[in-house]
Amino acid sequence: RFKRLLDRIKPQFAGHMQHDAQEFLAEMLDSLHEDVNRVLDKPYVPNPEDDEIDRMTPEQHAEDAWRRHLMRNRSVLVDLFQGLIKNEVKCPVCSKVSRTFDP
Repeated sequence: RFKRLLDRIKPQFAGHMQHDAQEFLAEMLDSLHEDVNRVLDKPYVPNPEDDEIDRMTPEQHAEDAWRRHLMRNRSVLVDLFQGLIKNEVKCPVCSKVSRTFDP
């Protein structure tokens, strides 16, 4: 019964193909979050410009990314299960470091 309902709501899980448990859990948590999100009118939240990011410490950059995320996402699921992933890439030619924090 659960599988039939899931097939109808999330077509990517229809059929009998094997799916990653993490992919399934992420979809379920995201769907639950959207149902209980306390932010009803989601504002447009632009990303900071590169020169702004360059003036931030990594800690300030992470805090800013989380603050911007919370402007559109507030639920008990965010409080319990979400965080930030830090991605950092260094150019081998010029040594410029590019850093992002993604929820």
